[in-house]
Amino acid sequence: MPTSWTQTGIYSLANIIYGAPFASKQFNTEGNGRPIIRIRDLKDQQFATYTTEVHPKGYLLHPGDIVVGMDGEFRPYIWGNDEAWLNQRVCVFENKRPNGKAFLYFTIKPLLFAIEQTQVATTVIHIGKKILMLLKSCSLIQNYWMLSM
Repeated sequence: MPTSWTQTGIYSLANIIYGAPFASKQFNTEGNGRPIIRIRDLKDQQFATYTTEVHPKGYLLHPGDIVVGMDGEFRPYIWGNDEAWLNQRVCVFENKRPNGKAFLYFTIKPLLFAIEQTQVATTVIHIGKKILMLLKSCSLIQNYWMLSM
């Protein structure tokens, strides 16, 4: 690693916001309430499920947010649809600097792919807070922070 680079934990670059456990009994496909984003909705960025619930720990996903599924495939997506509730097992990487979203996206993409390729499970692989806390990023942090201020 070049001497001008710094290795840092992912939490120094981003806040990670986890989806809330919305009650599935309040889900519907008729369009009542707000859309709720589940892992299966990420790739196509289409709404299939809605909820009338307003969860106290709920996060409203916004266009442009970096969103990642936490089961099966750990691929980051830049959300391009309307606002929607973030369901459990889905998280948002919220950049700590307003002008560094592309930097964050391209930093986490290979890290998440590496985790996906090395996880072993008897059913579906999962990623959680403990694993995310171990993520390290090598980057030219000094220049990144100056450019994004």
